Amino acid sequence: MLLLILLQEAPAQSSSLIIRGSTVDHITGKPIPYTSIGIPNKSIGTVSDSAGTFSLRLPSEQMLNDSVVFSHVGYLHHVLRAGSMLSKNTTIRLQPDTQTLSEVVVKPKTTSTRVIGRRGKGLSTLHYNFYTASEKSVDDRLSKEAGMLFEWKDKCRIDELNFYISGNEFQSLKFRVLFYQVEEGGLPGAPLVKRDIIFEIRDGYRGWYKVDLKPYRVWIPASTGTLAVTLQWLESVKQHNNSKYFSITAGMSPFKTMVTRAKAMDSWTAQKQSLSFNLQCQCQ
Repeated sequence: MLLLILLQEAPAQSSSLIIRGSTVDHITGKPIPYTSIGIPNKSIGTVSDSAGTFSLRLPSEQMLNDSVVFSHVGYLHHVLRAGSMLSKNTTIRLQPDTQTLSEVVVKPKTTSTRVIGRRGKGLSTLHYNFYTASEKSVDDRLSKEAGMLFEWKDKCRIDELNFYISGNEFQSLKFRVLFYQVEEGGLPGAPLVKRDIIFEIRDGYRGWYKVDLKPYRVWIPASTGTLAVTLQWLESVKQHNNSKYFSITAGMSPFKTMVTRAKAMDSWTAQKQSLSFNLQCQCQ
């Protein structure tokens, strides 16, 4: 009888809770797509979809007292207790950030073209894969980030981000490019660029991929010291039912640092690897 009771109770203990809602502009009421959503320093997070709706899974009731943070470029962070959103579809109204930096106007000066980062794909024997064995579906990757740290000594405008795709089983993939100031501990801290830079990779493309950043006028000051540039997974459409792989070539390097985090608001991790990932810049 005791064994039977334990078996009956097990599913209830392992069941998860789901928070659903939507993110909208506080002033206009328009949906805000691809809002980063997560519990700080825990691998629990997601992004809202193209219509601003989201679904966040909590592994246990113990997390109902945790704070859920909503973050989007150009808006102030919004924080709510997880339990307050459990029994309803909550509309999250994000307040525009009036302190968002205006576009930098730079007087013409002599500049030189510079490529910062790894230019080659090597032997293509090592790869960083956005998929891990613990993930059950591609939606488990929503809000995941991976990128590189770059030493920064001059004032430069970043015109292109280039990376080498070694594996791709998706009809469509959307990523966000993010730039961070690196803190004393060697990990990304505050975002540096107040622009929402989203791009799409289509039809299972493989090879060198260029993200044109010229329209965004991304100027990074010489005082930055170390810059983190990452890609954040926003949305995907499979080529086939069993599609799961998307990877960038990489190599071991004692001098270069790759940074990753599993979910929005999660803690960053760093390792001595170098993605085939570079920036084409105009530097003064």
